[in-house]
Amino acid sequence: MSLNAMQQHELLALLAAGAALELPLGTRQQQDLVALAVAAREAGSHLTLTDTAFRQQQDLVAIAMAGRGHLTIKN
Repeated sequence: MSLNAMQQHELLALLAAGAALELPLGTRQQQDLVALAVAAREAGSHLTLTDTAFRQQQDLVAIAMAGRGHLTIKN
């Protein structure tokens, strides 16, 4: 199963277990992305978000603030 097809609770569990994930933003909701970033920070893991060109800058800032150093944003 691809990461992009996984449900939110599955991704959160992977991050909580310490996995580093790379996900395309796709159609994920802002609050889900923030929750993933928080989970990465709290577990000491890392989240990389790709295909960010169509997100507004303030949305990306909010996600980055939630991840605080545990997030990479790639275009």
